[in-house]
Amino acid sequence: MNPKVVMKKNDAHFHLGTGVLSYKSPSSKGLKATVRDFIQIRGPNNKLSLWLSRKIKGTRKAVVLAAPEPGNVVEHLAKSSLRRRYDRFNKRALSMKSKNIIPMVFFDSRVYSIQDLKQLLGKFRAVKLYPSRDVRLKEDAAFRGEVLREIDKVGSVLMLHVVPDNKYSPGFVNDLLHDLSKFHNMKIVFAHFGAFDKRILEFVRSSKNAFLETSGYSSPKIDWFMGVNGANTFMGSNKEISARLKSALSFVGESKVVYGSDHPFLRSIRKKESNILLSVAKNPRAIFEENFDLIFKK
Repeated sequence: MNPKVVMKKNDAHFHLGTGVLSYKSPSSKGLKATVRDFIQIRGPNNKLSLWLSRKIKGTRKAVVLAAPEPGNVVEHLAKSSLRRRYDRFNKRALSMKSKNIIPMVFFDSRVYSIQDLKQLLGKFRAVKLYPSRDVRLKEDAAFRGEVLREIDKVGSVLMLHVVPDNKYSPGFVNDLLHDLSKFHNMKIVFAHFGAFDKRILEFVRSSKNAFLETSGYSSPKIDWFMGVNGANTFMGSNKEISARLKSALSFVGESKVVYGSDHPFLRSIRKKESNILLSVAKNPRAIFEENFDLIFKK
């Protein structure tokens, strides 16, 4: 399909910036080259709005995450200091809320309690968890269940960044999917196409409330993003990537897939991934536009 057919798109995965928190990349030159695109969350709202408008030009709506994630922040910061900075990011994100910008809060168990989560869910439509790297979410099943229960209770959108089983989280995906299967009120979005983990694809296929976000799908594993392999390595030719994507779309159904850019990361492959999506999908408008509205509607 010609890319011009889809004139506008919705973006389910857009990072606003880290600003006052330093990013620590594990020797990945590709990430260091793009992190300068992050902005300081200090300037007046009008300048920030102008910057965001320029970055999402051609995008109809965007889910904006204003906070960093575990592993991306200065680890030596005291909890109180980190909490103040998270609060500042969240306040700025909420100030930009509009019919086209949906703020997403990042829940970090080092900083926030269950009571904090309840308050955040009253303000934010979407919440992101990084359970593969958040030690408490990964190791404390009771706490993880409580977090998921609160999100499900209010019917929020939950975005999950899940790294496939490796030395950081052996067997964790099975435990997580077992927990998620108990909740049906929230919408669950697996970032980075669930890293093509077969168990996640099967879960999305069989669960009415589960979806996949597209960024990074041109890599069969997302380990490269974590710096595990030390470099940004994308496997296969465009033909091979297209075949893998076509097979996955056919397996889960295009109604279960939503476009996300992961800006400012993946800049070098974003256009290629969009073009392959457009050429492979039978109904690209569903992926780039319609599914977003179904997932993020109140």
